[in-house]
Amino acid sequence: MKHADGIRCIGYARSAVGSVDGQVELIRKHCRKFELVDVVCEPGRSGGDFDRPELKKLLQMISRGGIDVVVVTRLTVLARSAGFLHCLFHEFDRHRVRLIALAEGIDTTSATGKAEFEAIRSIARKYLADVEEERTV
Repeated sequence: MKHADGIRCIGYARSAVGSVDGQVELIRKHCRKFELVDVVCEPGRSGGDFDRPELKKLLQMISRGGIDVVVVTRLTVLARSAGFLHCLFHEFDRHRVRLIALAEGIDTTSATGKAEFEAIRSIARKYLADVEEERTV
């Protein structure tokens, strides 16, 4: 099968309880149109835990280059906090890595998907700023 323009993707699967097999299957199925480099799995780890070895591995792979897209089944797999999710998005942007979150229908590999995602990020940034302002009052 010919991959879409040599796009290299990596999947990330995490679950605080239970197996990640279902996530891995969905990621593999969705990534058939790309060159799937790896699916990094982190079973038994909370999304609120920022010190996840496999997430660090994913970020290292991104920083070395050669990864174009990160695929997750849902955004909460990456992070359970809006602030941490924002930090991850910043890292993706810094390395020009696009994101696909299957459950939310986010796909920044297209211009339309990127515009929709930027609108969501803008709302999230405002929310984070409002929360921070309330803490200082």
